[in-house]
Amino acid sequence: MRWLNGHRLVALYEGVKAVFMVAIALGCLSLLHRDVHATAVRVLEHLHLNPMSHYPELFLRATSRLTPGWLRALAVFILADAVLRFVEAYGLWNQRRWAEWIAVISGSLYFPIELYELARGFNGIKVSALLLNIVIVAYMLWALDHRPHAHHEHRRS
Repeated sequence: MRWLNGHRLVALYEGVKAVFMVAIALGCLSLLHRDVHATAVRVLEHLHLNPMSHYPELFLRATSRLTPGWLRALAVFILADAVLRFVEAYGLWNQRRWAEWIAVISGSLYFPIELYELARGFNGIKVSALLLNIVIVAYMLWALDHRPHAHHEHRRS
């Protein structure tokens, strides 16, 4: 698998996240003419989660406040983020310098949130998310620093 390198691994990761984000945005839009709170309760029951525990309870509280306008706005925001991730994935797949910068900036924006979540309590998912993000940002910074100075990005015909 000589075609697979660090840039392409990150591109695949970002592309997969973008696909999930599109699915989430479409899910938001599918809730426009439904009882969002009742749907959330059914989801928690399906997942066998206790609605009185901390995160499920926060989830239920948030869904009780969702209006059609908020759902549309949320879907648009999520789709915009997905488009940015698809563009980033394309650029990283083709080893474009601008995509490396997008990866550094967008990845760094998550550090405060991830650190805040860790301060609220450790678990494997939180630690893994932070470590993966650190690795990606560090790799992209390394790639930016080690790109040959005389190298120009060439457009392929």
